[in-house]
Amino acid sequence: MAVNPITRPGADNGGADKQALFYKLWAGEVLTAFHRENKLLGLTRVKTIASGKSAAFPITGVATTAYHVAGESVYGTDDGQTSTYLSNIRGKEIEIFVDDPVVSGVFVPEIDRLMNYFDERSIYTAEVGAALAEKMDENILSTLQASAYKDPADVNPTGVTNMPTADKRATIATETGDNIATRIFDIAELFDEYNIPKMGRTCVLKPSAYHKLASVTDLVNKDFTSGAGDTTKREIMSVAGFNIVMSNAFRSDDADLVAAPGVRNDPWGTIGIGYNADFTKQLGVCFVPDAMATVRLKEIGVDAEHSVERRGDLILSDYIAGHNTLRPDCAALIQLA
Repeated sequence: MAVNPITRPGADNGGADKQALFYKLWAGEVLTAFHRENKLLGLTRVKTIASGKSAAFPITGVATTAYHVAGESVYGTDDGQTSTYLSNIRGKEIEIFVDDPVVSGVFVPEIDRLMNYFDERSIYTAEVGAALAEKMDENILSTLQASAYKDPADVNPTGVTNMPTADKRATIATETGDNIATRIFDIAELFDEYNIPKMGRTCVLKPSAYHKLASVTDLVNKDFTSGAGDTTKREIMSVAGFNIVMSNAFRSDDADLVAAPGVRNDPWGTIGIGYNADFTKQLGVCFVPDAMATVRLKEIGVDAEHSVERRGDLILSDYIAGHNTLRPDCAALIQLA
């Protein structure tokens, strides 16, 4: 005799899908893991689109000033004369495309799930969320480094005083805490000289560079600072007005000739392919949010299905986004010679 009713804890309000709530729980855990691991998306410009393949970002020039002569028309004295009082603010537009979906997932055979003595869901969700977050940060870091490498004159409208490319790409001789600190102070001075906003200044470093910087006693000594770090914990929060962030998403390979299928943006131009470039000498990058932007068509989503043919559950997570540079004068590199 069949048992009726049967309580199905995975059914949504007694619905036909007996695993609906389990999949929602999985989706929530993936999203939580992504936001816990992702460090850089919120530090740059992000635009979410509901449809389409790209989004456009305007870049505007600067206005000028002049002393007014009493009684003189601001339009000029004669027809067709160029006014010395009115600004010709030029503009450009940068289009950023969404790349193909970035996917991460697992297939769990039914027999393994039944025989398992621990809850594998939390482990798999953490791994899937961390993998998606690392890929997002890796592409963002590549785009930030590309922005720091680019010549602002290639992007800014006519009339803008451009930051020297050599200063943006300046190198340090060796990877020491003092050299890294000096380079960050030099970048802060460079940004101030070219009116780069102080709000949102961030410096992302490789773990090796971060720990060397945190070992510079004068940067964290409370006798000289307002408590910008802790030597006992090897932590440093800020230097020269930059918030310091450590990231493991830096690449160290030479991939400037490696193809990038599925990538529809080209932040590196002629010296790379997609987000691939030569990363062998880079230790960090300092920037403000306008250095780059992310266009997001789809936030993290989770799909799940039970395969009768393969006797298991497929659970797949993905996002759809693309990245490209905006204002190259808003980023500068920390790199070895």
